Amino acid sequence: MERKKCKGYSYKIVFWSVVIAVLSVFGQVRPVWAEGLGTVTVSVEKFTLGQGYLVEPCQVELQESDNAATVLDWVLREHGFTYSSEGSFSDSFYLQSIHEADSGVLNIPRCISEMAPIQINGETWDWPPTNQTHSGNVEFPALGEFAYTSQAGWMYCVNGKFPSVGFSGVSLKDGDVMRVQFTLYGLGADIGEQYIGESAIRAIPVADKDRLTEKVAKIRANQQEWFAVEGCRDAYNNAMQVLQTLDSSQEEVNAALAAFPSGKTVPPMESRPITKIVLDKSDIQLEKGQSYTLSVSYEPDNTTETKRVAFSSSRQDIASVDTSGKITAKAEGSTIITARTANGITAQCNVKVMIPSAAATGEKKDDAEQNNGDRPSGTTAAVKLDLKISKTATTSITLKWSRVPEADGYKVYRYDATKKKYVLLKTLTSSKRSYVFKRLKGTGGSKLMPGTVYKLRVTAYAVKDEKAKTIKTETVQTATKPIKAVINKVERRSSAKARLAWKKVSNCSGYEIYMSAGKNGKYKKVKTFTSNKALSYTKAGLNKNKTYYFKIRAYKKVGGKKINGAFSTPKSV
Repeated sequence: MERKKCKGYSYKIVFWSVVIAVLSVFGQVRPVWAEGLGTVTVSVEKFTLGQGYLVEPCQVELQESDNAATVLDWVLREHGFTYSSEGSFSDSFYLQSIHEADSGVLNIPRCISEMAPIQINGETWDWPPTNQTHSGNVEFPALGEFAYTSQAGWMYCVNGKFPSVGFSGVSLKDGDVMRVQFTLYGLGADIGEQYIGESAIRAIPVADKDRLTEKVAKIRANQQEWFAVEGCRDAYNNAMQVLQTLDSSQEEVNAALAAFPSGKTVPPMESRPITKIVLDKSDIQLEKGQSYTLSVSYEPDNTTETKRVAFSSSRQDIASVDTSGKITAKAEGSTIITARTANGITAQCNVKVMIPSAAATGEKKDDAEQNNGDRPSGTTAAVKLDLKISKTATTSITLKWSRVPEADGYKVYRYDATKKKYVLLKTLTSSKRSYVFKRLKGTGGSKLMPGTVYKLRVTAYAVKDEKAKTIKTETVQTATKPIKAVINKVERRSSAKARLAWKKVSNCSGYEIYMSAGKNGKYKKVKTFTSNKALSYTKAGLNKNKTYYFKIRAYKKVGGKKINGAFSTPKSV
C-alpha cells in the first residue's frame, strides 16, 4: 500500500475509495529536515518510455534544511529544466510535470506492453500503452501526470523504497540514493511497486540499482581521471546500459557493479573550496508585489565544490525568497536576504519594500495631487471624470468617462513599466468621452496580449495662456480577457468519477470548472483553481446512470476582481 499512498497523497487520480481515508492522515505529516551535511545521489529517469535518463546520476552536497523537494528543485534547475508542482518545499510538494522532458520518440519496453489491462467493476478500463510517438501526450514536450495513460506521473524512491508522503516530507542524509522515475502504467507497477486495489496489477520485478547508480555518479564526478584507469570506461558504458534497461535482472546489475576495476584508485581532484560568494545586488528596493531574482558568483570560479547556496530571509513577512533566489516583496519594511553555502560562506542583500505610489497602483488622484495644488481658475475639487472600464476583450479595453465642462480636451495614457512612466496614447477633443485601447502606442505598436494587466490614465485639460493645464486625472488598472479555454478530454474514471483535462491558457490566474446534469440544465461552479498550472480535475460523487456536461473558463485576477475569459465548448461524459 505504500506506493498507493504516495500517489494518492497529491495525485489527481484516486481510483479506490480507501485512498480517501488515508489522505487525511497524510495531510498531517510534518517534514523532517536533512540531518547534517553530506552527499546524496540523484537521478531522473524515463526508462518506461525507452528514453533513458533525463538527468544522469549525479552527486549533490546537502545544505542545511534540505529535504527531497529542495534537492530535486536544485537538480532540475542545475540541469536546465523547469517544472510544475503543487504544494511547497515545506509541505505537500508534488511534482506534476517537467517541462521539455519528453523527447517525443517512444520505445516502450516489452515488459510494460505485456502487462495486464486494468479492470474496474468487471469492465476493461485501461490497456498497457504501445505508443511510438508523442501523440498520446497532450502536454508534449512537457512530461507529467496523465501523459499517455491515466496512471502516468512522476514518482520517487529513496534507497529503494517509495515513501508514503510527498517530496517535502522526506529527509535526506549522507549516502542516500534518490531516484525520480516516470511511471507510465499501473501507478508504479511498471517500476516495481505493487498497486493493491479493486483490480491488483502485478508489478514488474525490478532489480535494486541503487549501488550501481551511486557508483556511476561517483565516476561521473571525476570522470576524466577514472576513465584513465584500464577497464573503467568499458565498465561504465556497460553499467549505463544495464541501468537504463527497465527489467535488467539483479544478476546483471551485480555483474555490472563487479566489472569496475577493484582495488583501483585515482588521484583525488585538487581541492578548491569556495572561499567567497558575491550576490549581484547588495541593496535593492522593491515595491509591494514586485520580485527580483538574485544571481550568485563563486570564488574561485573553478571550485571543486558544488556551486549551490541556500537562501533565507530575516523577515519572511516583508519579503520571501525561494530556492532559486527569487525575492518577492510582500509588505512595507526592510529585511536581509542571506545566501549560504554548505561550508558556511555567506553573502547578504538588504531589501527595502515600499508601498507603490498611487500612479503605479492605479488609485485615482484628485487634481490637487496631480498639479501640486495648481488648478486653473474656475475649477473645483468636486470635478470628476468617473473613469470606468466599460468593456474588455482579449485584445482591447474600452474606457469611458464623464464630461468635464471646463475641459478643452482629454489625454489618454498607458503606464510603461520599462520606462517607469506614463506614455501618451491619444489626445482627444472635448466632445469625446470614450477610447478603445488596442495598441501599445495608440494607433501603432504591438497589439494587446490576452490576459495581460494594463494601467491606463485619462487627463482632462484646459488651455490657458496657450498652455495646457490639467483639470482632473484619474487612473484605472484592469486586464484583457484570457483566451477561450479548450477542454481536451472528459472521460469516466469509474462509475462515480469523471476526469477533465484542458489546454493551458497563458497569462491567466486560474480556472473555473462548471458542471450541469443536463444538456440544457443550469451549470453550477464545482471547482476554482487559483493557478494556471492545474490542467486537470477529477469530479467525484457522480451518478453512473446520468450524463454530465462540463465547461471551463480561465480568469485573470486584478486586485480583487476577476476578468473572465470565454467558456469552453461544453463536453459530456
